[in-house]
Amino acid sequence: MERIVFDEMGMHICFRVNDDKTVELTDFSAVSGSQELRPIPPFIFGYRDVHGLISVQIDGESSNGMNAYKHNAGSENGKLLYQSHSVSPCSDGKLLEMILETPKGLRVRYFMRFYEGIRMVRTWGTLENTGTEPIGVQYVTSFYYEGVCKNGQKLCFDKAEFLVPRSNWNNEAQWHTIDATDAGLSRMGVAGHGLYGTSNNRFHYGNAGSWSTCEYMPMGMIRDPETGEMLLFEIDHSSAQSKSIQLSHKSPEGDYLSSEELNMGDTETLISLLNFSRKYYPADHYGLIIWGHGTGYRFKKSSTNRAIAIDDTSGTFMTIPDLGKAIQTGMG
Repeated sequence: MERIVFDEMGMHICFRVNDDKTVELTDFSAVSGSQELRPIPPFIFGYRDVHGLISVQIDGESSNGMNAYKHNAGSENGKLLYQSHSVSPCSDGKLLEMILETPKGLRVRYFMRFYEGIRMVRTWGTLENTGTEPIGVQYVTSFYYEGVCKNGQKLCFDKAEFLVPRSNWNNEAQWHTIDATDAGLSRMGVAGHGLYGTSNNRFHYGNAGSWSTCEYMPMGMIRDPETGEMLLFEIDHSSAQSKSIQLSHKSPEGDYLSSEELNMGDTETLISLLNFSRKYYPADHYGLIIWGHGTGYRFKKSSTNRAIAIDDTSGTFMTIPDLGKAIQTGMG
């Protein structure tokens, strides 16, 4: 067993690499004397359960060895095995990079960024398929921690306070406090119903505001009134590091879907997607959704130059005729 420990700006962060190479985030605290999460004992059904650090759910798999048990933990948490890690200095902090991989060839690069003078971290992850079979990804959560409100004497269910933002365009920084019961988080885990000290429910922070709140939502706070510890988080879907997760696949025939960020305004990207889908997922009928506002609303009269599939990174887009030609080419 190996421990990877960081004591940064009053935060104690610990990763545990077990003898079987599974990796756990066992402590993420800002209170003195914090205790690390203990190893999870073997479950009666025999699957490997861990305190994961990143949650990945793939098609055709369930978490915890149970049918249709997907959205409280990822299917790959107990399958991601430690390969290596490195810590690199940055101009204003440091960067942890950890490489994990499943037996089927799903490689995950997990990043945790530390900042000098600020008690915060930023996490993100990249996925790569090093195997020969396609892997469908349902969701990725780059920060997964099972030790919220674990310090002190009281159980998390009895003391955790969830601060929910109720902001809108003209009414920002408005917070509403609810407890675990209000949030619908059950006590099954501590009542001995086959779960290891955790709830089998999920509380979702979503964006119900408008305009200004859309810029920073969803975000929330969880407070431990017993220890005074507070966890403030923001789920970032728009940064250059987290907005694009492209899963690469190399087939036995050599076809390749790039793991780099794709140019969604390039007709070749759409053509490649259509070719790939038809080859590896043959079907009698297909549906294609091109999502976005486009620029049709800007034209009062008919115009063939209306933009669709605008790519903000490259500044490119397709016109409606471009879209039609790409679909014709891709569908052969």
